[in-house]
Amino acid sequence: MHRGTWANGGGAVSLTVVGVVESPFPSKFAVPRQSGFSERVTSFIRIEPDWRDALHGLDGISHLWVLFQFHQIGSARAATRARPPRLGGNRRLGVFATRATHRPNGIGLSVVRIASLEPAGVHVCGLDAVDGTPVLDLKPYLPWADAPAGAHNAVSPAPPDTRRVRFVDDALDRLHRLDPVAAAGRRALLEDVLRFEARPAYQRQAERVYATEIAGLRVRWRYPEAGVVEVVAIEDADPRTASV
Repeated sequence: MHRGTWANGGGAVSLTVVGVVESPFPSKFAVPRQSGFSERVTSFIRIEPDWRDALHGLDGISHLWVLFQFHQIGSARAATRARPPRLGGNRRLGVFATRATHRPNGIGLSVVRIASLEPAGVHVCGLDAVDGTPVLDLKPYLPWADAPAGAHNAVSPAPPDTRRVRFVDDALDRLHRLDPVAAAGRRALLEDVLRFEARPAYQRQAERVYATEIAGLRVRWRYPEAGVVEVVAIEDADPRTASV
């Protein structure tokens, strides 16, 4: 069993890590900015052996709150203000009015759908977390309590705009050659992830090619015109099979 210690204004707080996320995102770039953006994003929350008995009863629950630690935010210190991407990164708000990662205690909170259970953990859909993310707690979602009538948020009043994702012929051909059976599912996952804005607000040059790893693929894409994302190259992220 692992424990993590975080310092705050009142002293040190010790938290128990109950599990770890196994997700298709090895780095934070292009991870969906909110949970539930893509039901095709499937992850496994592997629970520590000492806490696996705590999974009992989840078979009667459809959704979970997942509390986790932002473990890839680097050495930057938490700040009282942040620049929400929804405001173009040009306006600072109090960090408590945002979902910025650089928070007083670096803790994230996401709601996910349970796909299936096994003795070692739980398979979930829609989790916006990087592979290896430490999980601090799981709590059942209560529809009658967690979705209050009349709730509103003036900073983010509606879902973000999406773009049409297209693939150049070479990228599609490569995707099929890597794994013909999985090609359709992998394409759908890439479309789900890339249709949302992935770039930082300060880094949105139309001519720039962006790259990251998603579900074992090294993907490169650009934004050639308004409302469009174009995938220009796909490779196997494993260098041992890159020549396939």
